[in-house]
Amino acid sequence: MNRASARSSHSLMSSSQSQSSVRASTTDESGLRDLPRALPNHSHRSMKGSLGSLYALERQRQRISQEIGGSASALNEWNYVMGGSSDRSSVPSVAGYDRGSVSGLSYATRKTGRGFREPTFQGVFRPKLIKRETSEIYAVKFSPNDEYIAAACGSSFIQMYSTSSNEMVRTLVPPAELGKDILPCTNVCFRPESNGYTNKNVLVAGYADGRIIHWHYTSGQIISTIQEDDIQINGLSYQAGYNDAPGQYFAACGSDTTVRIYDAQNHKKVLDMNGGQGFVSAGHSNRIFAVKFHPTDQHMLISGGWDNTIQFWDTRVGHSVRSIYGPHICGADALDINASGTEILSASFAKTDQLETWDYATGALLETIPWSIMEGEKKSSMLYSASFGKSKGGQQYIIAGGCGSNNEIKMFNVQTGRAIGVVQGFTHSVYSVALSNNERMVAAGGAFKAVYSYDVDYAQQTNELIY
Repeated sequence: MNRASARSSHSLMSSSQSQSSVRASTTDESGLRDLPRALPNHSHRSMKGSLGSLYALERQRQRISQEIGGSASALNEWNYVMGGSSDRSSVPSVAGYDRGSVSGLSYATRKTGRGFREPTFQGVFRPKLIKRETSEIYAVKFSPNDEYIAAACGSSFIQMYSTSSNEMVRTLVPPAELGKDILPCTNVCFRPESNGYTNKNVLVAGYADGRIIHWHYTSGQIISTIQEDDIQINGLSYQAGYNDAPGQYFAACGSDTTVRIYDAQNHKKVLDMNGGQGFVSAGHSNRIFAVKFHPTDQHMLISGGWDNTIQFWDTRVGHSVRSIYGPHICGADALDINASGTEILSASFAKTDQLETWDYATGALLETIPWSIMEGEKKSSMLYSASFGKSKGGQQYIIAGGCGSNNEIKMFNVQTGRAIGVVQGFTHSVYSVALSNNERMVAAGGAFKAVYSYDVDYAQQTNELIY
């Protein structure tokens, strides 16, 4: 791990304004708009995905795993390559899959014998849910009570999965506009629960056509629609409540350099923030991917994007007040602030120094968490997503994922800096990974067109994990 001084950069840019409109007013639960309702599960519009680069062993493992379903000799070949035994009894089966232990890792193949290759897992992770989709998954999030996983799909749909039954329970389908293409749902964010809100069970979703839709996710009905012109929505964040009152605002960012602030009650835009102050900060100079409200300071937000900066925004002055130079942010979930508000976590799309923590107050680099304890770039991953666990005391955890040689997710113990769980070998990039609020489940989605979830068994923590 490295400790270093803050990396800073300052350039000046002018501010700009954008227009938005709210097309449906906020209502209470009894008066929710009647259209569109949730649709049953059906075929989705496929979206092309980006391929992750797989090195030679992964290609060999895929070839072998395609034969495992009905071939004992192929299983023996797998074990020979991985250096393990052929015992398939050590890991319980998951619906539709056979799983077993191979040299400390695990494999999975469809019982149909077609041999669909699944990622391997080790450490604290235990498979819970695997659901195929027909389009890429751009974001996965747990509901505040951890009862649901929401998956933002390239088809524009949002799939809602029950964490208790492991079944899809609802599909949220935005209304199609005449003459316009159906564009992806790029992110979802659950509104924090508060007695101050008149309706419950609300999430906000961003879309590549500039729409921001608030959904009542248990009924599948739309509460409001905001249309931002000529941008793609990327990041979303709700302000935390204070003193038993709900947060006043939510924020959105996208393919321009502006952070937009909206009223949490009527969903009307109240502020466009861009630019900086003199030579102290400059705001963003390229598209923004991630935005995050501070958990305890209601006036402050951070954001990150392609310009290699983390910007600190103050809603009282309407612009950036300071910045950190370094992280190259390419994912909507690639920035986070810990529950106490003292540290920032950044996940960079880079082969080195991709997972870093920063002191919120000073901007100083605290730690660079090694992605792998093995040498060589072939073990590195470029990250799209990372977040802190929700705990304010005791053990602290980080979950992160991305693309590269292994297309993987990892869970780290912050105190030791070591990974305690690894899932690797997804067929394509991991775009989003989330840790549940009770820190007992992990969900992942990406270009591999599936939603995965895992139980976290902390009794399996070990310092012997090789990653």
